[in-house]
Order: sequence, then structure tokens, then C-alpha cells
Amino acid sequence: MIISHKHEFVFTSPLKVGSSTAQATLLGSNLLGEGDYHSGCVENIADRKIFDIADSLPTDFFKDDNSDSAKLTAKARLTHATPSVLFDMGLLTEQQLNDYLFVSIVRNPIERYISAWLLDGGGTLEGLIFKIDNGLLPQAMSFSCPKDYFYHQDKRLNNIKILCTQTLDDSLPSFVRACGGSVVYPKRIKQSAYPEWAKRHYSQWLPLKQLKALYDLLADEIEFYHLVTGRDL
Repeated sequence: MIISHKHEFVFTSPLKVGSSTAQATLLGSNLLGEGDYHSGCVENIADRKIFDIADSLPTDFFKDDNSDSAKLTAKARLTHATPSVLFDMGLLTEQQLNDYLFVSIVRNPIERYISAWLLDGGGTLEGLIFKIDNGLLPQAMSFSCPKDYFYHQDKRLNNIKILCTQTLDDSLPSFVRACGGSVVYPKRIKQSAYPEWAKRHYSQWLPLKQLKALYDLLADEIEFYHLVTGRDL
């Protein structure tokens, strides 16, 4: 999560869309001004430093509890916070919700589902099929829906910019440059732990029965993805 009062934009996205790398890139690209907020990042910015959430938030944000545990809890809540959550936590005003540009990332829902279950590695195809057959949603997808990042109290935000995971390498630098920043890519600390078979497109290894089941399970998110990107899965 980033709230840039300097450039009047908010960046926040759901889990498993490439948001950690995107946030690290934005934080390292000289966009932040005094009084801007962010939820920190887990990636090294060009070997320089790790951005800490405690360096960013208002001075009274941790007035009741300044412990490391409180900061970790805040980071967990803020990292993928929706605009409504940011408003409820007092980090955005009603006027800012109306005026600021809200930037978020969407991803092919089936790829996001697979990525969420294979998080941290160790996933097997058999285990993935079991989860699909039982209609299980990974925590990363039950936590929030991509649509929530473009709405506040069921009303679509006035100014939105949609980035797509598949084209992030082009669209994110373009956004940084449009804000007057210099693109600085992060050094990955945690590499992908995908098994080799999962690095191929899912149509090449996921049985048709389970693929059809995913279309049903993720129907709402797939509909929204089509609506905002015009892309096929």
C-alpha cells in the first residue's frame, strides 16, 4: 500500500498479483514525498535499504502500542488494504477518495488461484486437484476481491488506473515516469518456488474437469477480470 499525497495517488492491490514487486519498484523510484504513507516492502531496493512501515505512518498511529508486534499487525492489515479499509483507519479522507487516482493490479483469476496454493512451494498437482475438487479457496483469495480495490461502500471510485500482471513490466515503468520518477527495480529477496510443471500455462497440465470447476468457483472474479481488461484467460 502506498498513499502519495505528493502525486495524489493510492496504490494497493490484492494478494498474488505481483504487488510486492510493484510496491518495491514504486518505493525505490523516487516518488514519495514528505507525509506520504506506505506499508513497507519485503524486497531490497537496489541494495540500498528496506522501507519500514514505522518510518511512514502518522506519528500518532502507534501511540497506544509502539511494539514490534503492533507494527507487524498494522503491516499485515495495510499491505493489501482496500480503499474502504484505508478510509476506516483514518489514512484517507472522503475528499481524497473522490479526488485521488487509485492504482491497482488485476491478474488472470485462475493463475492467481494456482499461485496462491503454490505459495512458498511444496505444492503438488495432486494436492491442487484435491483443493479444486473440494471447492477450497486459498486465504489469499478469500482475504479480498480485486473489485474491492476500485470501490468504496459499493460505489465505484472516480479515478482508477488498472494494471495487469501480464503487462506489468511495461505499464508500471510508464506510470512511474508519468509521475516524474526514475524507475528502480528491486533486487528479489525471495525467488519463486514454483515446481517446474507449474511454470507452464495451466492449460497444458490441469485436467479439463478441474479447469471447468475453477471457472465455476471463480466466476465472479473472472467476470470482473474480463470487464476491466477485455482479456481472455
